[in-house]
Amino acid sequence: MADTHEELLQPSLGNAALVARAPYSVPTVILTGVIGGPIAAIAIVLLNSQRLRRLRRDMLPLGAMALIAVATVWMTIGPGQELWFSQGDSERLASIVVRASGLLLAVLGVYLHSHQERTAALMGLTRPNGWLAGIACILVGWSVPLLGIALLAAGLE
Repeated sequence: MADTHEELLQPSLGNAALVARAPYSVPTVILTGVIGGPIAAIAIVLLNSQRLRRLRRDMLPLGAMALIAVATVWMTIGPGQELWFSQGDSERLASIVVRASGLLLAVLGVYLHSHQERTAALMGLTRPNGWLAGIACILVGWSVPLLGIALLAAGLE
């Protein structure tokens, strides 16, 4: 009889890969999206998906978010800029569009992982430090459009 009681006290999940992990905090995701733009927002949501081990499940929403990011970049720095913005305030308005798009994608990412957010809060899981990931995503979000501008300028010559 003693053996059965000891079996009941043993952990049922022996696989360490199934341990719950907390996503990056909501302010980290939102600030990264607003400061870094749509590409940075996708990057931090992608990191969250990878961290939560649900990358395959999130591929379709991440693909839709990538289309929004590409449309934003095309509209603000690509050939579509002349179609959408007048010459007077084009830089300021383009900056507002990029930040709004980053905010939209960050909010969509927070919504995508809202169940994991609630679970992490309920279980009292410690959140990872978002400074390093957020800054890295912001730098990626800034550098990708600059690379696109450089490639576009090289193609025009």
